[in-house]
Amino acid sequence: MADTQASAENGTHDATARPPTALSEWLRLTNTTANKLATVAAVYPRSVYALARGNTELVKPSTLIAISNHTGLTIDDLIRPYHAARIATDTGHHKINLVLATMAKYLHTPQCKQKLARYIHSDFRCHGTWYQHLDENAPALSFTQMCAANAVVEHSIFCVVLSAHWYTPRGCPSKQAHVLHSYWKAVVSDNTARTTTDTTFIVLEFQKSIAEMDAFEDPQVTSWWWHRPSELTMDLSDQRVDNLETMHQQLRDAQFAEI
Repeated sequence: MADTQASAENGTHDATARPPTALSEWLRLTNTTANKLATVAAVYPRSVYALARGNTELVKPSTLIAISNHTGLTIDDLIRPYHAARIATDTGHHKINLVLATMAKYLHTPQCKQKLARYIHSDFRCHGTWYQHLDENAPALSFTQMCAANAVVEHSIFCVVLSAHWYTPRGCPSKQAHVLHSYWKAVVSDNTARTTTDTTFIVLEFQKSIAEMDAFEDPQVTSWWWHRPSELTMDLSDQRVDNLETMHQQLRDAQFAEI
């Protein structure tokens, strides 16, 4: 335990240790100790050590958010067992990954427009089945309208992307694809302390594929379509939430067993 804690403390690891986590790599690259990160993020040092070792089940959501806000790592980065493992949210290009991370962090905040604007094409349009449910002739939303609709201040919304995959019909290589399918999970708390969790399917269309982008340009989203199945919206008292947590624990156990 002492050796493991020391490794997390100074961000190093040896060849016989577990592969590095995203947080242990961040500590190493920034030359930051776990204790220092705990101090500036106002969290318990043992939580930082746990995350650096990949023991995410010991860390509270509020602690994950605090560490994410300080380090710039997404929640998805922090909860993955090992940094070296291939993850379901890896699109194959760090800039596209950054678009998703920025969406997760700022979509439901007042900074949405400011933070996402660099990734939005001038001809951007947002479509959603919810809009058509209210009015089948409802027009698509502009980027400004979409940001205003998502910045709901009376709710606290925590989002994480679960998976992201390119749409590749007829054997199209993923690096030449323009359409990205992604699944998201959100935990929503209102001012009555009622909490719900839902799943959203988001389809993003990019102006250029990974192969077409040069090294100096940002990805440009031209179309955003989303669907939130009402049957997957759950109050946290719902038995399905317990079943979901059990499934997540089984997946974590399986991931550890494979290493």
